[in-house]
Amino acid sequence: DDSAVETSRKGRPASKGKKSKTKGKGKNKGKGKNKGKKNKGKKGKKGSKKTKKGPQIRTSRASVSGIATVRRLGSVKVINKQDGREIRSQFALGPVDLKVSRKFGSGKDSVTRTARAASPQLEGKMYIFVSANGKAEVTKFHVNRPSIVQ
Repeated sequence: DDSAVETSRKGRPASKGKKSKTKGKGKNKGKGKNKGKKNKGKKGKKGSKKTKKGPQIRTSRASVSGIATVRRLGSVKVINKQDGREIRSQFALGPVDLKVSRKFGSGKDSVTRTARAASPQLEGKMYIFVSANGKAEVTKFHVNRPSIVQ
């Protein structure tokens, strides 16, 4: 009965009674470094690393030092919250000394550059949360980029 040969997919003969392909493994069958790896010796797809998308945002870090006065600008908003009140206000701070550092490049090639400057006034917005028991906490403190830098 040579005409009645069993075939598997794609017309190849079915594997009847073939030995397993774990030839020459010895006692330590499947043990070792490449245990469970089927694509041994195959390289992955090129360009599989995901790159950052979207516009790069310049990130600068600044530390402010010096003896300065904080003054409130404009009116104050008081917002009632569940467990207390939030006070929002514009403020002015100055005169101050600034130390700005910025990172250029990425990874090992990155270089950090620093600069010193002085500004007569910084402006920004401050959020202060006052809880029901009277404890005050600064929740947000946003400083705008200084208009005058010396």
